[in-house]
Amino acid sequence: MLGPKAEWGAFHAGVAAGLAGDFETARRLFESVRRHAALQAQMLLAYIDDPVAFRSHVRGIIEAERAHYGLGALPAAVAI
Repeated sequence: MLGPKAEWGAFHAGVAAGLAGDFETARRLFESVRRHAALQAQMLLAYIDDPVAFRSHVRGIIEAERAHYGLGALPAAVAI
């Protein structure tokens, strides 16, 4: 079983893989998450077979986190 740091690493690597179009790797990484990031991984697994929905959901997560931390909107140059 992965520890908290390793699970979050797998989660973030899964997001990166999905954004790069490697959904097989993204699925494998999300499925390796069992405890610490499990809820977030399961939410993204729900979109893994729809690249447009996956990107849209990831963008929504990023925008919500940026708002939470007072970072403002994503720059227009950032394509997700």
